[in-house]
Amino acid sequence: FAAQLTRRSEECRRQATAALTESGKYSYPWLQIQLGLEDGICSGLMDDLGTQEKMAQHAMDRAQKHGYGGLYLRSLFFAADEKFVAGDRSGTWRFSLTALQRYWSGQYPSNWGYNLYTGLAYDAGSRDQFSLQVALWREAIAVLGSDRNLLQRATAHELLARAANAAHEPRLAQQQYAEAARLSALAPQTEASRWNAIESQIRNAQLESRQGQPDSALGRLISVQDQIRPLSNNY
Repeated sequence: FAAQLTRRSEECRRQATAALTESGKYSYPWLQIQLGLEDGICSGLMDDLGTQEKMAQHAMDRAQKHGYGGLYLRSLFFAADEKFVAGDRSGTWRFSLTALQRYWSGQYPSNWGYNLYTGLAYDAGSRDQFSLQVALWREAIAVLGSDRNLLQRATAHELLARAANAAHEPRLAQQQYAEAARLSALAPQTEASRWNAIESQIRNAQLESRQGQPDSALGRLISVQDQIRPLSNNY
């Protein structure tokens, strides 16, 4: 998980695969399902979507078989994420809505609900449905609540600000940028937060490009490219 956050994707996959193989020697299906999901995430970060899809489906089947409701919900999220990356919008929404129904009918960590709304928000943004994206980011932030992960909350507010800006809601965008800045200042400055800031620059460039500001977008990408080159993160 730490390797995912610091964008060491090759190391992430190597560790997850080794742990998954080792866990196969014992009769702990919960652990095997969990490690399979982590292996799938790392593979997805390396652009190996086939392995990501296979791992998510296998985890879903095993979680359902053994009655692990939480892991089944988590595997639905990763299946939806794989569909999003592959460009399958109907699959993305089908898995996400199934997962959200399960999430709201049980008691699960708030972060899982946040991830589901986040996935749909990214999909809405990729289709230039910015008003829908604003609504989804609002839901995501509401689900997250006052979680102590300041960096995650800061990122969510910044993404809502960007969506609001694209949806021509400047006042909301200004409010959300201010809140993102406040939370970022309170969050510990770590390697993960630095990579998070780089990803934020990439997403800002993406938005500027869609809004007809290619020079500004290109400038952002050039400013971070030297920091990106050492990272083993194809995604």
